[in-house]
Amino acid sequence: MGMYEKLGVESEEVAEGYNSLGNIVGETDKKEEYYKRALEIYNKLGIVNESVATIYNKIGFLAEDRAEKQNTYEKALDLYKQLSIKNEDVATIYYNLGVIAETTKEKRSHYTEALRLHKDLSIVSRSTANIYRNLAATLEDTEQQKEHYTQALSLYNNTEDSDVASLYRNLAESSKETQEKISYYTKASEVYNKLNVENEESAYILGQLGVLASTKEKQREYYAKALIIYYRIGVNSVDTANYYMYLSETFDEAEKKLDYCTRALSIYSKLGTETVEAAGAYRVLGELLSEKEKQIDYYTKALTIYTKLNVANEDVAYLCNQLGTLGGTKEKRQEYFAKSLFIYYKLGIEDINVANAYSKLGSEFDRREKKKEYCEKALSIYDKLKAQNECTAIAYEALASIHAEKEEQLEYYTKALLIYENNAIDSEGKANCYKSLAGVCSSKDKQIEYYMKSAAIYKRLGIEGEELASVYYTIGGLVETKEKKNDYYAKAVVILDKLKEHSAQAGGMYLSIGLHFKAAGNAKESKKCGKMAFNVYKQVYGPNNPKTKDVSMKFKL
Repeated sequence: MGMYEKLGVESEEVAEGYNSLGNIVGETDKKEEYYKRALEIYNKLGIVNESVATIYNKIGFLAEDRAEKQNTYEKALDLYKQLSIKNEDVATIYYNLGVIAETTKEKRSHYTEALRLHKDLSIVSRSTANIYRNLAATLEDTEQQKEHYTQALSLYNNTEDSDVASLYRNLAESSKETQEKISYYTKASEVYNKLNVENEESAYILGQLGVLASTKEKQREYYAKALIIYYRIGVNSVDTANYYMYLSETFDEAEKKLDYCTRALSIYSKLGTETVEAAGAYRVLGELLSEKEKQIDYYTKALTIYTKLNVANEDVAYLCNQLGTLGGTKEKRQEYFAKSLFIYYKLGIEDINVANAYSKLGSEFDRREKKKEYCEKALSIYDKLKAQNECTAIAYEALASIHAEKEEQLEYYTKALLIYENNAIDSEGKANCYKSLAGVCSSKDKQIEYYMKSAAIYKRLGIEGEELASVYYTIGGLVETKEKKNDYYAKAVVILDKLKEHSAQAGGMYLSIGLHFKAAGNAKESKKCGKMAFNVYKQVYGPNNPKTKDVSMKFKL
């Protein structure tokens, strides 16, 4: 072509020569250069024929910019229409326009036109199968999708390659019946196994078989196989994280659940993924960890993701319930329990979790009417469900606290205690219930018995703070002999001395015990307790407060 260029010859033969060079040369840049030069000559000569339309088609195929592709393909189509040409190349242009189209509606329109041309021209090929497949993806009706995917599969003539495996996956995803889904995913996996291909899709398909499996053993098997492939091909995607998450749920052992859930969360975090699955991972970690601060942290992160996703489901209600249970201010606890109940109400759910939330919310209120309303609602649901748990006991205790008559208080506390006993619950709540029951008993022996049981539970649970100290202090005030009084007061002091922070209640115990030892003639212990009472009051009330000054006077400090 160099001689023609030097001579400045621009003819149809020269244009065709450039077109031929474009067909022969291997480099994409050179191809595009020759096609565009041919087109330039054709346009100068005012020639409009099939070759020009074909060149536009080829330039469109080579272009990297989406807008340029679309513009060039449309020019090719205009020429084909002008020339009244309908052939496979025209169908291919419509197909390619479908591939690059930005909206589903546009894609569907282009693929439909491509398929119509194939039918009109009686073309039955692998290209036809691809049109059916891509058109199916634009359809909303799953039955129509399935029909198109099935038609595409029939055109592969029983060949087995990656495209066929992908079609089986498409058929699985357009199927409504579980067994049908399993059948298609299994066929897809079998094709990949025969081809000895391990890629993201083959891993994804195994994972989906895990999702559909009916037993934990089968689920575990498929998830593990999928994750092995992801590991081998070096892919850490959202699907990888999801399958780690799902795998964790197949185990009962906390250690394994924690391991796989942590791996899932690590991938979600690196990818910046905030999905329902990521929120679920945070929730599970919160359940598995025993440290209160970490539980609050993970539950809060889970709730934050759900809030961003505008999700309000049972999981969110559960998280609100847990965060309310774990603490914070009274207002915050009430807020969480109220949110939990509002979601359950919107979902039309009235189960034991709803009863628990009502019980906890009721126990948080100081107002008698609200406490009564929510706790009685909780007990009503427990009664319908014929269920009892620690929260049932909490509701009875809360109702006991709003009654002035000791007989009624005794009745509710006894009911609460019976629930703790019947359900073999050994908790701080049970210890507190014994304390409350002791407080309303008229028999001193019963009071001592209940306080002793309360102290034993605190000890078993490793709770050795002001709660246990106050129990020992109270027992010390109830026992008759000097030796026993000294013993229980000393136990209370030992616990109080270990605490880094003290409340006004602790100061009051130090004061009373100090006065006891003073009356008993134990000047050393009296002085020690007096100093501690003074220090606590000074910190709580200030040095010039009458209470602080009174302690100083009593112990001559």
